[in-house]
Amino acid sequence: MSGAVMQTLGFGCPETTDPHRFEVDIPAGRTGIVSIEEHYGIKAGIDGLPEVVERCHLPRPIWSMIAEDVKC
Repeated sequence: MSGAVMQTLGFGCPETTDPHRFEVDIPAGRTGIVSIEEHYGIKAGIDGLPEVVERCHLPRPIWSMIAEDVKC
């Protein structure tokens, strides 16, 4: 290994062209539903992988309970 450090964005998403990643949509306010989607990025369509999969919808109070742990 060269010891180079990979640049990342957000929760550690690689800063590359269209990476495989999870996206969390947190609406403004305290009552909206938080949604989490998996984006397959550049690998979408390979071996039948979809572009995006909705993984879950969380009530805002549940998201608030886990948000800090998810950031790690």
